[in-house]
Formats: sequence, structure tokens, C-alpha cells
Amino acid sequence: MTGEGLIREDLVKTDASNRDLAVPRFVVECLLRQLVLHAPHGYVFTTSKGTLISPNNVRRNLRAALKLAGVANAELKSDGLSPVTPHAFRRTLATGLAEAVDDEAARDYLGHADVSITKQSYIQKQRVVIGDAALIQDLFGRPTEDDAA
Repeated sequence: MTGEGLIREDLVKTDASNRDLAVPRFVVECLLRQLVLHAPHGYVFTTSKGTLISPNNVRRNLRAALKLAGVANAELKSDGLSPVTPHAFRRTLATGLAEAVDDEAARDYLGHADVSITKQSYIQKQRVVIGDAALIQDLFGRPTEDDAA
């Protein structure tokens, strides 16, 4: 309802959504620092007033941070969408886990019940280069100056 602000639901989609995830030490340190800052409210990430951050503000702050970091495509595209979103980090993690371990590791980390969802929506398919450029060049030779004209 209007005027109530954001509401966080404590419910999760499935029991499997409640799980322990391994994260690097620096992430733990950052999360603990945030928790100390916002301990009275009980949330790790909040506004300066201690309220929940709207998804639009998260995306706006991400674009600003990426722009400060010099990321070239951080601005909104003509359709109003950003090429870099919080969801893109989830896809990047899934793709990295699938490449380093396997698709099931990505599924487990994302909390999906079925690996097909992870494969279809999160794991970036790698483009395979077909053929050997050196072999093709040997077959057809190098271009001469006459060919370029």
C-alpha cells in the first residue's frame, strides 16, 4: 500500500532456499562491518535512515559505482535498462561455478531444485570457435597487395 514503504517477507519459496553458502573471507568481513553499522535495524544493507533499500535504488547505486570505476557500459541503454544489474552478478556466479565445477554446483549455490532452470536462465553458454584459423590461412594463402586493391 502507498506510504508503507518496502515490506520484506520472511517466507522463502522452498525449504531448500534456507541454506548455508561459502563466501570468501573478505565478503564475511564486509557483511559483518555492514551489520555493525545497521545492527539496530537488523538488516545488512539499508538506507542512511536504516530502512530497506528499494530495488530501483540498488540498481541506481550500482550504475553510479560502475561509472566511478570506469566501466564503459554502466549507463542506461535507450530502452531504459542497464546492461549491468544485480541479477547479472547472479548469472556471472552461476557461469563461473559451472565452468570451474559443474552445473549442479551452480544449481546448489543458486538454490534451484532443478538444474534445467539454472542451465536455461543463468549459465551463459560459451561460444565455441570452430576450425583452425592457421589451417584455413595455409589452404588459401596470405592476401597480397593486389588482393587488397
